[in-house]
Amino acid sequence: MGIGGGGVLGSADTAVRGVVLAAGAVGTALIWARGLWRLGEGSGERGGLAGELVLLCGVMIWLGQQLGGGSAVELLGLEVGTMRGLGLMGLGGGVGAGLGFAAGWIATRGMVRRIIRGVRGSDLGAGLGWGILSVGVVLTVGVAAQFIAGLILKETPDALAHEALALLVDREGAMGGWWWLAIGYVVVIAPVVEEVIFRGFVQEGLGRWLGGRRWVAILGTSVVFALIHIPSVDGQALVPLFVLSCLLGVVRERTGGVWAGVIVHGIFNAANIGMALAG
Repeated sequence: MGIGGGGVLGSADTAVRGVVLAAGAVGTALIWARGLWRLGEGSGERGGLAGELVLLCGVMIWLGQQLGGGSAVELLGLEVGTMRGLGLMGLGGGVGAGLGFAAGWIATRGMVRRIIRGVRGSDLGAGLGWGILSVGVVLTVGVAAQFIAGLILKETPDALAHEALALLVDREGAMGGWWWLAIGYVVVIAPVVEEVIFRGFVQEGLGRWLGGRRWVAILGTSVVFALIHIPSVDGQALVPLFVLSCLLGVVRERTGGVWAGVIVHGIFNAANIGMALAG
């Protein structure tokens, strides 16, 4: 779940908008000048599984997440669109995704663990660095997308372009117990689950299936990542979500794992929430 997407800057303080936009310009220049968009030689074969099987494992985890979240809604009688509903549905989705991963583990006799790779000390530094870059770049793209959408629609799009973000900044429910559970879902659970699914399995599976065309795999994964957010975001937010996914895909390829991307994803979501609350 990538929340926000740039329009959230419209609700932020002028000084905050200026700092973020400047960071976006500097971040874009750094990525280009230092060649950070280059994928290098990659981390080699991870797991020895065929691309189709890797993709299937990703689908299993995604289905587990959907079934887990849906089951939580039905069994607990949750009202979608409430803080309690968001938090518990996200928790159920996390449990379901874990069961989906377990099914993939059993089906591949544990070989999926080599695709995810364990946490390394370098992941923290890479995650923090790319996280700061990503916030500036993606939110700047989001501002441009919101401006263009406003010209086309002849009205200003909603700054809080994601349903979860709008719910989390609702002052009536903020800071309560269910709010903190929802925050935990958005900043921790969702980044872990989505990075494992999309960068860990979908991008990796596409790359193998396409014979190592890693940028094609990144772009294809990013299209899917943006499209799955259609039910919960406004149209203009799909563009920055696509850009966010591309950056996360580069992080995956440059680090060889998903954990730096989890940190980037969490930082991005947390930054959006922080700016929306400060607005």
